[in-house]
Amino acid sequence: NQHGVFLKALRDLKKEGKDLPHVIGMHSFTGTAHHVDQLLKFEKEVSPKKPLFYFGFSHSVNYVMCTSDKAKRQGREAVR
Repeated sequence: NQHGVFLKALRDLKKEGKDLPHVIGMHSFTGTAHHVDQLLKFEKEVSPKKPLFYFGFSHSVNYVMCTSDKAKRQGREAVR
């Protein structure tokens, strides 16, 4: 999945000693609660004192456009 690819890319940058962005905005984030948890764990590893990720959610992208009940439920859980 794309969330895993994104996290791997961030880990690779860190492993190579390259600087990460000061902040990363996740506009209309479509991941699950599991993806949020993975990203926040990574955030604690690389930036324990200040936020790295800012998550944005929009009703039209994160709920209305979802066609499955499972995806809608996972979206609600991620926001919680």
